[in-house]
Amino acid sequence: MKELILALDVEERRISLRIAEEVCDLVDRFKVNYPLILSSGIRIISELSEMRPVIADLKIADVPHVSSKIADLAFRNDAEAVIAHGFVGSDSLKSVVNVAKRFNG
Repeated sequence: MKELILALDVEERRISLRIAEEVCDLVDRFKVNYPLILSSGIRIISELSEMRPVIADLKIADVPHVSSKIADLAFRNDAEAVIAHGFVGSDSLKSVVNVAKRFNG
């Protein structure tokens, strides 16, 4: 284990994939953010997860049913984990945790 997560904080799919290919042997995971997902499509998570596990930094912070939908989309596209905010309350966090358990046990 290299104990390094690479934040792919770029907006272009092509650039993110090139960087990921170049460093995938040096890192344990990739973290992707909203700009990359919005500009490249949610399938970028699946593409990158073929090289290393992906954490979707979606900063989930919505009402429970919306938070769970966001998490579900990320996990259905092969995210290993998502990032969610706690300030929206425990109900929203529980909805995200329940989705994560469905995918990751």
